[in-house]
Amino acid sequence: MPPLPLPLPQLEVVRQEAGRLQSENNDLHVQLIAEAEKYAALQKDAYAKTKGLEDKVGQLLGAGSVRCSRAGARNHARALQQAPPATRGCCTLHGVARAHLPAGAG
Repeated sequence: MPPLPLPLPQLEVVRQEAGRLQSENNDLHVQLIAEAEKYAALQKDAYAKTKGLEDKVGQLLGAGSVRCSRAGARNHARALQQAPPATRGCCTLHGVARAHLPAGAG
C-alpha cells in the first residue's frame, strides 16, 4: 500500500526544513574539513620540531664521548622540554653528567 501523501502545507514545511538541515550539514562538513586540516598542520609542525630537537640532542650527545640511541635522544629531548627552566642546566639522563656534554649542552 503506498504511503498517504502529506497535506500541501505540511509538505512545504518538510521541504523547507530539509533544505535548512542540508545547508547546516554542509556548513558543518566544511568546518570539519577545515579543523582536520589545521590539526594535520599542527601535527606536522610538532613532528618537525620534535625531530629537530632529537637531531640536536643526538648531535650534542654524539659530539662527546657519549653515544645515545635515537629513542634515547627522543626521550632526552622530551625530558629537557618538560624540565623546569631552573633545572635544564644539569643533565643526568642516560647516566650522562653535565661535565661530559659539549659546552652549552644539557
